[in-house]
Amino acid sequence: MMPGVSPLPGRGPQHASHPGGRLGPSGIPYFSQWESAELAASFVDGSRRPAEDPRWAASGAQTAAEYEYWSAKTCGLACLKMILAGRGLPVPATMDLVREAVRWRAYVPDGDRVAGLIYQPFAAWVAEDYRIAAEVAPALSLDRLAGLASPPTPVIASHGHQPGGGRRAPTTGSGVAAAGPELILTVAEDGIEAACCE
Repeated sequence: MMPGVSPLPGRGPQHASHPGGRLGPSGIPYFSQWESAELAASFVDGSRRPAEDPRWAASGAQTAAEYEYWSAKTCGLACLKMILAGRGLPVPATMDLVREAVRWRAYVPDGDRVAGLIYQPFAAWVAEDYRIAAEVAPALSLDRLAGLASPPTPVIASHGHQPGGGRRAPTTGSGVAAAGPELILTVAEDGIEAACCE
């Protein structure tokens, strides 16, 4: 579990509200892209395969292999689940969201690869299905991000890219390099509060 997430005793099933905690002072419920959030580090470092996630079926996947194929690609959908839960809206299972994202072409499967999350179709989908106004911004400074993000207006931000198309390792709050997803949910309340969806 990530720092800043505290346990929520007595919460319901994962697809209704993540049992693992809430995101810092904003109170937004935390969702991982893996059903067993406590195992995320082992999925990211490769010491455990996502198909070994004991809660894979809660994702709505038909098989453990389908779950494994999609789980590493759904950080943006984990962010969407946090937004939906934070607004008190029903939170669909991850694979239900994947199917809709594919239908909207926010994900485009191509053999073993998947293009996406493709932001413009994603923004159109969440506007249509969830009445969430979304805007695609090519680049935001930290100051601009802090000015935009708030608990009622969270920002799904991409991290780990450098100008010129290069990559840098994402870092944890302490500045330590961390492996993991490229999309994070960002809210601001007395500073920036961000959740990697791993």
